[in-house]
Amino acid sequence: MSDNIVPLFPTPVGAYEIDIDLDFVYSKITEYVSAPHFLLEDYDSSFGQESNILHDPDLAHLRSEILGCIKDYTDATCLQELEITGAWYNQMRKGDKVTLHRHEGSVLSGAFYVRTDENTVPLRFQSPLKPYKMNDLYENFNSQYASSGVQINVQPGNLLLFPSWLEHETDAECGERCVISFNTLYKAMFVNPDT
Repeated sequence: MSDNIVPLFPTPVGAYEIDIDLDFVYSKITEYVSAPHFLLEDYDSSFGQESNILHDPDLAHLRSEILGCIKDYTDATCLQELEITGAWYNQMRKGDKVTLHRHEGSVLSGAFYVRTDENTVPLRFQSPLKPYKMNDLYENFNSQYASSGVQINVQPGNLLLFPSWLEHETDAECGERCVISFNTLYKAMFVNPDT
């Protein structure tokens, strides 16, 4: 890259690996009530059914690990301390897909992959600059400046953290996946000033 070009305004996505008994996590979260989710095209989700599955005492170790990763992310990006405000699981099978969306009313969102297989499709983040580059014509797309999005392959135990405004989606699933998704807000918003 030329020293004369400075890549400004990066979008930080955190990628972590959490070592935990994934079979136990899977058996625990699938005890929760699930139903189809309107954004997720007819597959099982506990979204809207349970307020925060990461408050389950049996998942306290996972919550602690995730909070440690959130702290690492906020330290690196200079964000104020965050708290998990809602968490749910999504179970996707072949043909299911996640439509393009963002997480309204949240600062940082995350996806923890409990189960995937060799055919699981990547999570795709859409470039937030895409609407502003309506006149850009590229000679090739092998550059971070020409990209309309980035795909991230996922494995069991992966945790992805990303700004909640960053739109994301998947293609139709070719395998299976089970994901715990969550949102956050600033911890200071939850402090009672009278205590």
